[in-house]
Amino acid sequence: MPAEPFPDNWTYLKTELAWLDRLLSLAVAQQRKDTKEVNQLARSTADRVTSHWWKGLVTLEGEISSDSPVDMPRRKSTAKGSHQQQMAARILASQQQGIVLGIPLLSDRLQLTPFERTLVLLALAPEINRRYGRLYNYLQNIEQSNAPGLPTVDLILRLCCRTEVEWRSARQCFTTSPLIHHHLLELPSTQQESLLTRPVKLCDALVTYLLSEQPAASRLDTLLPSSLCLLHTQDPAPASPTPWASLVLPPSLLMAFQHLCHRVHTAAHVDRALGSSTAGSIALLVGAAGTGKTAAADAIAQALQTPLVWVDLALVHPADHPRLLAEILHQD
Repeated sequence: MPAEPFPDNWTYLKTELAWLDRLLSLAVAQQRKDTKEVNQLARSTADRVTSHWWKGLVTLEGEISSDSPVDMPRRKSTAKGSHQQQMAARILASQQQGIVLGIPLLSDRLQLTPFERTLVLLALAPEINRRYGRLYNYLQNIEQSNAPGLPTVDLILRLCCRTEVEWRSARQCFTTSPLIHHHLLELPSTQQESLLTRPVKLCDALVTYLLSEQPAASRLDTLLPSSLCLLHTQDPAPASPTPWASLVLPPSLLMAFQHLCHRVHTAAHVDRALGSSTAGSIALLVGAAGTGKTAAADAIAQALQTPLVWVDLALVHPADHPRLLAEILHQD
């Protein structure tokens, strides 16, 4: 039976939130059960620290957390797997009908992992209903009435990870994810706390986009800094009989650069003879900062008498490389 497409973005979000409700209900029930068992046995603070240590529960001064990312009891994952498969089919059916869905579009653009997509949903939920903030506070044992109701890195890892391998991989996302790179995900810090205790918050502009009735791709483009601004264009320098004179290079590397120029020049000559043209040539120069990569690129462009466009790939997230390449090839 063909999957039913989502009629709009809000229907999609409500379906995702229904799954989140089930996930949080299981987590709340488990925490209540574990807390009750500890309270029944504990007679002092020392008892609370040592009670059920094998379950990963550490209770110190009334605060409960998970001592291990893998010790928290888990339910079977077949339902979640089925949910993900059904959602993927419905999302695809929606896309085929031209219906734009915020989180899937963001995920496709940044090539997010399943964990990163769930991370976006968990961070977005308190922006839709304060009830999620109260649930997060309960699961994090926060009782202050003015608490922000944001999930911490630790809570998200405990909710989403079933194995130590998953936990380690997911934790790295909080430093390497394109969501962090593009400043779409914020981890407010006082510089005196560990990564696990930091709250997770989506930037306001992304929240507005994800909650819009029609999250158009053009609006998403405004949230993702274009790599075009990282491109540097130079007109061809005056011809010089010795474009390599200013470079201090090993003979083998200098010969490689000169061979590259010869190949490009020959290819251009062949194209002219055939009445065709190419979009240009791309070279990747690798080396530590200050080793002369830009100077070498300038010498190559000068030898070929061609405009030079260069970019520092260290400033570009790998997920943006295809878009960057397209922008370079369409440079006038």
